[in-house]
Amino acid sequence: GDSVGKGEGSSTDGEGDPSDEAIGDETVEAPAPGTPKEIKDVITRGAGHDEKYTVAVILPGSPEPGTPLGRIDDQAVIIAIVQSVYFDEPSEQIKGVEVFKHPADADRGAWSGSEGSDIKVPEDILGNALLRMRAAFAPNAARGMERNRKSGRISSGSLAKRAPFEDPRMFQKRLRVTKRDHFVLIGLDISGSTASGISGGGNRLSLIKKAAAAQATLCHRMGLKFAVYAHTGGYGRGGGDRGMTFQIYVIKDPQEPWNATTQSRLAKLRPGEANLDGHTMEFYRKALDRRSETDRILMYYTDGAMPAENYHEELAILKREVGICKYRGHTLMAVGVLSDDSSRHGLDTVRLNKVEDVVHVVEHLEKRLREQVG
Repeated sequence: GDSVGKGEGSSTDGEGDPSDEAIGDETVEAPAPGTPKEIKDVITRGAGHDEKYTVAVILPGSPEPGTPLGRIDDQAVIIAIVQSVYFDEPSEQIKGVEVFKHPADADRGAWSGSEGSDIKVPEDILGNALLRMRAAFAPNAARGMERNRKSGRISSGSLAKRAPFEDPRMFQKRLRVTKRDHFVLIGLDISGSTASGISGGGNRLSLIKKAAAAQATLCHRMGLKFAVYAHTGGYGRGGGDRGMTFQIYVIKDPQEPWNATTQSRLAKLRPGEANLDGHTMEFYRKALDRRSETDRILMYYTDGAMPAENYHEELAILKREVGICKYRGHTLMAVGVLSDDSSRHGLDTVRLNKVEDVVHVVEHLEKRLREQVG
């Protein structure tokens, strides 16, 4: 493999709710590829019982003749092992997984050849949205009294009107405020369609990056734990049946600060190629599963056409993951950038047409969080 990371551990869910493997947040250099057995040992260490290590494997597109990885049977073994680490089910089309992270990957993939773009958001927009953020995350639980109960303390307001009719609903109970904490995962579509131009200048990706920068800044100012990733896919190198690669770019992992360094990673992103929404949603959902916060939120930024490539496989996985998120209590909302397409697949969607709509995104999130508390 190309990199080995330190993970946060894995979680085991209840009966009927399969556990998921941990995937690392920090990457360090791994040994150069050796024999298939050596690579399998490294991958197995990450996928097995040692929770300290996980791997991101990038399959070679055109191995030199005579190299161990040049044999089809060896590559098939590696592909199967990689898929077992990242995917719940085998994929016929996804032959490799690439997880890019600075600084080692600073000049690769969607970061290569890019000088960056302006992602600064005016303070008046941030200020209005921050007020809504405070309202969204302030209530830990419903407050006050729960009335019309059949047990508890007698409610003087209900006693006179219910006692003559022997109505037992004359009691009340003070609601307890429960402590809650939150984790927000911001996932950004950087597929090829985001290169499309928009009115007023720039392209869809420039709007996605600005909106994400605003949301990340709001999370930072609120003191929330959050991470920012970008997702796309690539077509197999060298032609033939080499399939596709699934790609994740780590803009900010949960432990990193939101500062000039992480902001620069976001600014330098350029459009990738493919849109693999099913496997992307699976990756993000598993990242939420590994968190210990009481409330885990995925904000999925997309410009539509979900999914655009590997359609039938990705759509099936996408629908499955939407159901799993609901089952596990994760808050999943799509931010449709100039598009409502994501709502067709069961995603709760808020549309964003311009950066000023960030406040509407936060208002939508506030509504979702209040529904959960209630």
